Amino acid sequence: MVYDMTTVAYVTRPEYILGNERLFAGVVRSIVVPRERAIDIDDIYDFKMAEMLIMEKESNIC
Repeated sequence: MVYDMTTVAYVTRPEYILGNERLFAGVVRSIVVPRERAIDIDDIYDFKMAEMLIMEKESNIC
């Protein structure tokens, strides 16, 4: 099994960011995000692929 950090959400107080040199210096927790919900969109091609996957999923629901 392979794990990759996804930038789904970071939750912290502004004071923590301003008072530390590194974002991950404190207590860091993680959650497992299912692969189908963690699509990495960096450009228009990725966006179109994500759109296609969503449309396919929606058509299978109906």
